Amino acid sequence: MTKILCRRIATVLEPLGFLTTGDTWRRNHAIAFDVAHLHLAPYSSGVTVVVGVYFKSLGSDTNPIVDKCHVAHRIIADADEQGADRIAAEFDDSEDHIRKIERALVTSGVPWLDTVKTQAGIAAEQARDAAAVAPALLDAMRYRVIRLP
Repeated sequence: MTKILCRRIATVLEPLGFLTTGDTWRRNHAIAFDVAHLHLAPYSSGVTVVVGVYFKSLGSDTNPIVDKCHVAHRIIADADEQGADRIAAEFDDSEDHIRKIERALVTSGVPWLDTVKTQAGIAAEQARDAAAVAPALLDAMRYRVIRLP
């Protein structure tokens, strides 16, 4: 069921420089790795897409997973509030659901990845969801171990 969705996500992300490994996409930047991951619900057919940024100066992983990212965000909630919970609970592999996920990646996910590689972006994300920003990143910014534009 998710093979079609993974192919469609790849058609959105690969032209933007992402490389695919299964249900995870990574893009290498000078200071960080951008990560997108298709998360499958454990007890239903639901799916969500989580994006994250892994800062290179705060770790040595060259193929980070979204769970190791220093800041992460569940983007499907931004696609369509009315339908997002349904997709997260029961993804039906329909063209409508796939298009909503693609639209969320383009309009919310990828721009978010670019935004949180700035100090203002991290501050905004911390204000929106404090748990989404790793304490190690906040400490590194506070003590100027990492300098973001």
